[in-house]
Amino acid sequence: MHVLMLQISFSLSKILLVREDLSPDLKEIKDIIKKVKTAEQFAEFMGVQPDRFDFYLAQKAALSHYTQGVAEFSRMYEDLDRVAVTMYRCSWCGNPSALLRKCRGCSKARYCDVGCQKSHWRDNHKKVCKSSSSG
Repeated sequence: MHVLMLQISFSLSKILLVREDLSPDLKEIKDIIKKVKTAEQFAEFMGVQPDRFDFYLAQKAALSHYTQGVAEFSRMYEDLDRVAVTMYRCSWCGNPSALLRKCRGCSKARYCDVGCQKSHWRDNHKKVCKSSSSG
């Protein structure tokens, strides 16, 4: 009996963690949840209490909080989608990066590397940088 409950709990937990197509109300696995509850009731009737091991408790917590958790994380993802996160881009090649180096002259231009900095300097930045730093 104990092994059966462990196997059922493990299977249910694996489904909760792996399947991405589960609806918030878990309708796709209602039959499995019902079988778990039936096994628990049968064990209780037989006088066998399931061990309260961490895995079992984690599975029970996942089931009881799944719907609320899905709703909360869905809102969080929607909020992240609405907020436009812009990264700095290299002033020469346009590549986005969080690790760009600022121009020491004006601190406005940013570059991936020395090659982009030199190319931009020769092309146009020399004039812009000198006028912005002197005025």
